[in-house]
Amino acid sequence: MKAYLLGDIISIRLFALMGIEGKPPTDDPIGDLREMLYIPDAGIIFVTTSIAKKIRNKAEGLLRSKHPVVIEVPDIDNPQVSDSVIDRIEKMLGS
Repeated sequence: MKAYLLGDIISIRLFALMGIEGKPPTDDPIGDLREMLYIPDAGIIFVTTSIAKKIRNKAEGLLRSKHPVVIEVPDIDNPQVSDSVIDRIEKMLGS
């Protein structure tokens, strides 16, 4: 299983240092996320907060995917997320 990132160029470069492939959004970020959900070896898809904010109302179901897991991560413009990684993992595990 691999991890992927949908985010801005700065986040893509930072995640690349960890060996995580990134993709900048096109004019259709919902389509970009949908496309990433169908990558056969995807286990985790990170989405930066800036992108998640843009698509949240129209793609809440996609952002709540359990396989691959979609996790919102902070970016340079939004250093905090409302749904922390730990909170998300606890919800998925039923804790």
